[in-house]
Amino acid sequence: MKILIHTCCAPCAIFPVEVLRGNQFEVTGFFYRDNIHPFTECSMREQTLKDYAEKIHLPVLYQPGYDLEGFLRKIVFQENDRCAICYQNRLASTAAMARDMGFECFTS
Repeated sequence: MKILIHTCCAPCAIFPVEVLRGNQFEVTGFFYRDNIHPFTECSMREQTLKDYAEKIHLPVLYQPGYDLEGFLRKIVFQENDRCAICYQNRLASTAAMARDMGFECFTS
């Protein structure tokens, strides 16, 4: 079964990828970046994920662009709910990518 996994960084992907592969899933990562700040942190996470993915032969889809401003507009005046907004945004993007790319399921 093909599964798309939202991946914010390489360290957080290690165990879930192992478990999913061990359960016969065909795993592809999805790096969603709009919520990662500052940009230097986003770049470091992306490069670390690329290095890790290459070592374990994990295909990864990378979100194009970097719309931090759009993300911040979604949470302005809702700072107390920023985590819930962030989770919803990342999972909605992952679900849409999974649907558009023909994955059977997705996770984070």
